[in-house]
Amino acid sequence: MSITEVFNGACGGFYAFSSLSSSVLNLIANFGTETIKRRFLDKMVKGTFTGTMCLTEPEAGSYLADLTTRARRDGEAFRIKGTKIFIGTGEHDLSENIVHCVLARIEGAPSGYKGISLFIVPKYRVNEDGTPDLLNDVYCSGIESKMGWDGAPTATLHFGDHDECQGWLLGEGRQGLSLMFQMMNEMRLATGAQGVGQAAAAYQIALSFARDRIQGLSYRRQKGDPPVQVPIIDHPDIRRNLLFMKTVVEGCRRLIIQTALYIDLSKAVDDERKREYYQDLVEILTPVCKAYATDMGFRVAETAVQSMGGYGYIKDYHVEQYLRDLKVSCIYEGTSGIQAIDLQRRKLNIKGRANSGL
Repeated sequence: MSITEVFNGACGGFYAFSSLSSSVLNLIANFGTETIKRRFLDKMVKGTFTGTMCLTEPEAGSYLADLTTRARRDGEAFRIKGTKIFIGTGEHDLSENIVHCVLARIEGAPSGYKGISLFIVPKYRVNEDGTPDLLNDVYCSGIESKMGWDGAPTATLHFGDHDECQGWLLGEGRQGLSLMFQMMNEMRLATGAQGVGQAAAAYQIALSFARDRIQGLSYRRQKGDPPVQVPIIDHPDIRRNLLFMKTVVEGCRRLIIQTALYIDLSKAVDDERKREYYQDLVEILTPVCKAYATDMGFRVAETAVQSMGGYGYIKDYHVEQYLRDLKVSCIYEGTSGIQAIDLQRRKLNIKGRANSGL
C-alpha cells in the first residue's frame, strides 16, 4: 500500500494501468483454468497484456442485478454480447492486448445477482502459446472527456456486435459477483491509497509553497517595527490549513496500512478463529478506507488550492490537477454513499465478531 500511495502521488491516472492489471492477474491465477493461465498469465505478469474490469452498463450502474450483457456457450468458450461503459484503461495501444474481466449472464441463468458470471474477454484472441491473434469483436465507440484522471483512458466498449466475441468463464457459473468482489475489494483499498497519495502530494506542494512565498506582515509585528514581509507559513490561517492537511494525510495513511496489515494477518495466522477475525476486520474497514480516505483526500487537495491562493488555481503548481483527479476516487469502485450502505447493511452484521472487538 505504501508503494501504491507513492505511485498515485506521481500520477494516479497512469498507475491505474498496473493496479487494474494486477487485480485481473490475481483473478486469473486464483480462478482460471489451466488453459486460461497458459494463455494469459505469463503475459499479464510481464505487463505485455494489461487488464480491466467491466461492470457498469448504460442502464446498470451501481445496481448490477440489472445488467444485460449475455453469454452463450460455444464449445469450451462463450459468445459475449453487450455494452459496458466507464471502463478505466479500456482502450489504448500501450500493450499488445487488453484482457477484460466482464460480468455477463449465461443464457438460461436467473435474473438478479445470482445469475451473473465472470468471463475473461481479450481485445485480441490469443493463441495457445499466448501470442495475440485476430481482433475479438471488442469495439471501443469512444473515450470519455473527463474532469480529470486523464492518464487513464475511460472507454465505452461493445462486445459481440458481430456475434464473434469469445470469452472464457472464470470459476464456476453464477459466481461472477463474488469473484469480482475479490477484485473490487482490492481496488477499493487501492482507491483509498490513491486518495492518500494524491492528498499527500498536494499537501507537500502547498507546504513548500508556504515556506517560499513571501507575502504580508507578521501577526507578531508591533507598532513601530519595520514593515518586513514574511513567508505565508507564518500566518495563522495558513498554518491551520497545513496542520489540517498533515493530520488527514497521516491519519488516513495509518488507516490504509493497518487494513493492509489485517489482510496479511488474515492469510498468515494459523489459528482459524483469529484468521476469521482479521478477515471480518478487513470486510468492515475496506469501505471505510475507500470512502473516508478519498472524501478527505479531496478536501486536502481543495485546502491546498485555497492555501496557495491564485497560484493554487493555475496549472503551474499541479495542485489543481490533484483536486480534479481525486474527485473520481470518491465515485468509482462504488461511491462513498454506496460504501456507507454496504457497511451498514452487510458488513456490520458479520457474525458479531469483528464489530464487537472494534
